[in-house]
Parts: sequence; C-alpha cells; structure tokens
Amino acid sequence: MKAGATVEATLPAIHGGQRHTMHDVPGEPKVICLDAAPMLTPEDAGAIAVTGSHAALFRGRPDSVIGPALHAVFFNDAGVGNHDWFYRNWFFSYNHSDLAVDVVRSTGGGQAVAVRNPGGMAIPFDLVLDYADGSSERVHRTPAAWQAAFDAALPYQAFLDRHANPDQRSRWDAFHGRVSLTPAQKALLGGFVRKMPVLVLAGAWCGDCVNQCPIFANFAAAAPALDVRFLDRDARPDIAAHMKVCGGQRVPTVMFLSEDFTPILFYGDKTLSAYRAAAAAQLGESCSSGAVPPPADAIAAVVSDWLDQFERAQLIVRLSGRLRQLHGD
Repeated sequence: MKAGATVEATLPAIHGGQRHTMHDVPGEPKVICLDAAPMLTPEDAGAIAVTGSHAALFRGRPDSVIGPALHAVFFNDAGVGNHDWFYRNWFFSYNHSDLAVDVVRSTGGGQAVAVRNPGGMAIPFDLVLDYADGSSERVHRTPAAWQAAFDAALPYQAFLDRHANPDQRSRWDAFHGRVSLTPAQKALLGGFVRKMPVLVLAGAWCGDCVNQCPIFANFAAAAPALDVRFLDRDARPDIAAHMKVCGGQRVPTVMFLSEDFTPILFYGDKTLSAYRAAAAAQLGESCSSGAVPPPADAIAAVVSDWLDQFERAQLIVRLSGRLRQLHGD
C-alpha cells in the first residue's frame, strides 16, 4: 500500500444533487465526487468515487447503493442510514457470493422458486425463468425482500381467520387463555422504545406453534413498539427456505427486524426450556444426571425464554449507534 497523490483542486460547491470529475488522466482511475451513490452510472465503472451519502437506503433499495464495478468507493455519510450490512459483508466477514436454487414447489397459481444463500453475502440477484412454451422471464430480488415478506404476513387474529380450521382455532384460543404475563414482564414490554417488526413463520396445524405463538400475541398486546406478524410456512415456501433450523423447515421460527427491516436476529423453533423438557422425555436415563431438569412451570418457562429474545433484540436496536443518531437519543 502506498499513499496516493493529493489532488490539487478547488472543491466546487455542492447543491441540488451534483457530481464532479476531480481527476481524469489516461491510464489511471478517474476520481469523481458526487452527492449520493445512486447518481453513479455504468460509465463510472473502474473509477474511484467519493460520495456524500447512501441515499438509496432511504428508498428501500439497498442493492442500488453501488451499481457499477468501481475501483474504490469512499463514503462520507450525512449521518443516518444502515451501512452495517455492506461493511460487514464486504470487509469484516468470510461471506462470499454463492446462491443456489433450493426448491421448486407447485402452488395453486403456478410454481414457487426458493433461492438459498449458502455463501451468506447479502447481494441482489436475477433469476431467469425458462418456461415450457419457450418464453422466459427475468426476476430481480434484493435484500429488501424482508420488508416484502413482512408486508405479506398477517396480524395474529387475521392469520388464524385465514389459515386455521375450527378445531385448530379452538386449540390456539385455549392456549392463548393460559398465557399470563407478570406485572414486571408487562412493564418490561411496555418500556420498549424502538419500533420492532417481528416476522413469525408458523402453521396453524403445528402443535409447537399452538404452544408458543399465542405468547407472541400477548407480548404484542403489552408492547406498542412491537409489530408482530405471522406468515404461513406452506403458503410462502420462498420465505420459509430462508428460515430453516438445522437444515429443517421447522416452525415456529422468528425473525426480529429493525424499523428499516434489517435483520437483527433469528430464533426458533423451541426455546431452551422446551428443548430441556423434550430431552428429558425422549432421552430417558441418558439424561438422568440432572443436567436436563424439567421446568417447574412449562408455560412460564417458555414465556420467560421468549421474552429474553424479544428483550435482547430490543436492546440491540435501542443501543444501535446509527438508530440513536437517527432518533437523537
């Protein structure tokens, strides 16, 4: 690495969304300064760009922050915007670009294609679909798909109205009535400050969902900052493919999101106390050493486990430097 030459030029005034070429010598990367990254064009490929912000993030299109293949880019952000996904992937992780078609399923209206991301890199992609009639279609998908998934999900009662039969509904309602929060738990939830979308992948037929999802509805009722939505696993295999546990399509699984739909953390399909109880029941004498004690109150234990995860996600967004700067707190 060596120090670059200082460009001796008077910086022009920036107003109204402008861009300026600061250095343009044959055989060397062109240096351009511009107000916002979305102002980059394909002709800027190979250039060094100095940009004032990540304006594309505020339009819900994080994939369009950088379009052309630049030689280098430098950000001097105006003060807000979620850049963690960009820096973490490209500079501080071993993630790489590797996508694969995971599953193709028949749906009522056609076919659903789920794309898996084994490389872990948050990248946009194009999917080219070739049909039997000789036609083709190009579909563009971006990391902003989490917001689209959340928008397709339903509040608790609406989810049951659409997906549960009368017998399933009665079991969900019965368990919902058995869930109770302590005054301290209600106060904790009521003290949540950051708006936090929570996407729950579930199935009305699933016993584990019956015994856990009503807990989330109780949390939402106590916490105005929570927006909890439920998505049927079988109705959206494209989303379900990204929420697997140990390679299996288990439910319920929960994706905690920040207010701009950046993933915070993922959790499912059972809590620690539920797995301890399952291990004690299924493994028998092999776990009789006391390492897997049964909970005194199974429901209360699972409520406490899930509350820990909701609180953890809330503290992550509450202490986030970018969100504190955005909200001035």
